[in-house]
Amino acid sequence: MRSHVFLVFCLLTVWLPLQAADKAPNTSGAPHAVKQTATPKKPAKLIVATREAPPFSFKTESGEWTGITIELWEAVAKELGYDYEYQEYALGDMLDKVAKDEVQVGAAAITVTAERVIDMDFTHTYYGTGLGIASSSEKDNLITDLFKRIFTLNFFKALVALLAVILAAGFLIWLVERKRNAEQFGGRPLSGLGNGFWWSAVTMTTVGYGDRAPVTFWGRAIGFAWMFTSILIISGFTGAIATALTMGQITSNQITLATLPKVKTGVLDDSAAQAFLESRGMHPAVYASVSEGLEAVNQGKIKAFIHDQPILKYWAARDYPERIEVSAQTFNPGYLALAVPHDSQYEHDIDVAMLEYIQSPAWNSILKKYNATSGQ
Repeated sequence: MRSHVFLVFCLLTVWLPLQAADKAPNTSGAPHAVKQTATPKKPAKLIVATREAPPFSFKTESGEWTGITIELWEAVAKELGYDYEYQEYALGDMLDKVAKDEVQVGAAAITVTAERVIDMDFTHTYYGTGLGIASSSEKDNLITDLFKRIFTLNFFKALVALLAVILAAGFLIWLVERKRNAEQFGGRPLSGLGNGFWWSAVTMTTVGYGDRAPVTFWGRAIGFAWMFTSILIISGFTGAIATALTMGQITSNQITLATLPKVKTGVLDDSAAQAFLESRGMHPAVYASVSEGLEAVNQGKIKAFIHDQPILKYWAARDYPERIEVSAQTFNPGYLALAVPHDSQYEHDIDVAMLEYIQSPAWNSILKKYNATSGQ
């Protein structure tokens, strides 16, 4: 009991002086300490990395940056009150700068890929696109085109096989006819074999001069089988040639995704197209810019240049009208976004402002201005 009384006494001894100190007037004139709250830090001048990738980002004649991505970024920056400046880099250097946090934003035609997400973050996507194929639109003349489509390696392989079958049929007819039909297939072996080959060839083509004909049972059996075999062979050759000509009219010189492994291709260095082709065992030539790649197509150094379809269409229409065509169909669909460093303090605010903007009529006006249609 006494211990409890003593404990209460000790607590009162400590608590009462504290209460008196709180109620005592402040005679020193110094204000009581007030708990400070952190205020958001106004962002410094942002460095925005970009590159020539029309219609998303490019310079006007006066040197000002413009394009779909640039106008989107400037609208977002204005909404958030950001001060910024542009710095131009090649694609690989731009991505490297973002990954190292040496620039705060990457604003160009940047496709979000699994490999890039490892090194940096991306904002909400704003444009859906896909890879396209740029190839020469010039057509070969009729004779050259026919020659290329008919006289292929497979054609010559089939021709060699056909000659072997003709020789085999000629040899068999000589073998069974040379004794009992010596007048037509007899004589010296070389002469008899020559007559056998002649008979085999004219029978296959259904010409049938009649100057050579088997008279033995086995000879006529071979002749009967050879006539029907020849019909099948000739029909097959005729169908193959007709198919080659028909497909030539349908496909012209246009290169498709299925034919890419058969032709020499080119891509932009560090691009999504490069990763796509290399993942499928292809080894495309690498170029520093889209214009260099299209010039390689124009000069015949490569057959196809693969890149984002909207960008290919812009460059082809501007610099190579009626000389380079871009495939209407796309493949390997991708989405464009702004690139930011990992754990960027600006990413969330940019996302919110961007989503609000791309849902506004102003965004549709920008797409219409650049004749672009997003697949997003």
